[in-house]
Amino acid sequence: MDEMAKTPGEWKPEHGSGALTLFPGSKTLLRRFTFTGNRNAVDDANDGNLYEDSIFWKNKAPGGWPTGSRYELDLASGVGVVGCFVGGEINDVNSNVDTDDNVIECGDPKFNQYYVPQVEDFEDAGYRPVSR
Repeated sequence: MDEMAKTPGEWKPEHGSGALTLFPGSKTLLRRFTFTGNRNAVDDANDGNLYEDSIFWKNKAPGGWPTGSRYELDLASGVGVVGCFVGGEINDVNSNVDTDDNVIECGDPKFNQYYVPQVEDFEDAGYRPVSR
């Protein structure tokens, strides 16, 4: 069956899709993003995408049809993940993210009301609002 023709229940039947889902042939560069409070963070069926200096934290919102646990990253290739902090139920579904270049099972970033981490270890990672 063509991957694009699959229904949501057929695409990721156990864990479901991520807040960001990249289907085959998609490309992305995510730099200094923060994913938190979603059902899952990112699922990516491609090689060669880049995830840099980002935070994937406690994406475990309730609900939905999937029966599996919540996850932070479900990536076909973890090669492009660098400088990221990951902490949740399942951090890396496929165990392919380099643990030397990223912090897996990170501590609480202690986000403020704007989702800016207050812990010094996170100073170079995650979202920051534009200041005027």
